Amino acid sequence: MEEVPDPAQDDQEGQALTPACTATDGSGSAAPGRRIVETMKGLADNNTGVGTVVESICAADYAPALDAIIDRIASALRQLCLPRPLNRDSNNLVGCEVREVQPEGQTCADAEARGREAVPVGMEDDREVCRVTQLPSDPAAGVPSGLGWFYDDFTPETVNACSFNDDQQRVSFTEGAAPVSGARIRFECLQAAPPPDADVGWPCTSDASCVTEDCAASSDPDQCMQDALRERYDRDTLSLTCDPASNTCQLECESDVECPGGFACYDASEDGNSYCVNPTCTLN
Repeated sequence: MEEVPDPAQDDQEGQALTPACTATDGSGSAAPGRRIVETMKGLADNNTGVGTVVESICAADYAPALDAIIDRIASALRQLCLPRPLNRDSNNLVGCEVREVQPEGQTCADAEARGREAVPVGMEDDREVCRVTQLPSDPAAGVPSGLGWFYDDFTPETVNACSFNDDQQRVSFTEGAAPVSGARIRFECLQAAPPPDADVGWPCTSDASCVTEDCAASSDPDQCMQDALRERYDRDTLSLTCDPASNTCQLECESDVECPGGFACYDASEDGNSYCVNPTCTLN
């Protein structure tokens, strides 16, 4: 990739360069593509998130170049950017699942070495569907060890890859657990979107509080929250508390009659604490 004048063409005052390569099939030669290579190197070195591939145009077979391009595309597709943040529970897990439809001729037992459960959860087009192991996601601890997927809102790669969102978060696979060629990935998440104001289902604050910023500035934060809940749900005795299992704010209750319309009093975590919940389907 050096600009070396071609001594065989001295009559052109050094404007002609020695070919960078010559095709072995006699189809011709190519001059050094310096600017192309420098551009690719700049994209790679500046952490732009752009996948670059540089190959020789004189190669007898372009298959290696095409394979490299396909690998770059596949690498990007293996990471699924999410449109909004998810809430971690007390175990640093999110209420979602990743399932993989196996390539033809492969089973979930075969995929166990890639972080899949050995027993299939269903069939699709006569192919086994496997549940991918979810790993705890703790930003302070970094990328988790083990094989599987994790909720990623902290790695530099995610910040670059998901820059089109106001918040950057995605599903990431640990090394050795990425989907293989021929597989199909399904992402299923039943976590409700947080309401516009801090309320039921909203993540607890760092001190496990469920008081909104507006009420926190009030002279009586608890009374402020009771008034806000009374106005929204038309109930006199509602109070928000932080559910440690899901790390979300919930309405305490002892029976259905204490809950707003459409809600049911239920102990989802079976820890003796009942909350007003909006009944939904669960993952199976």
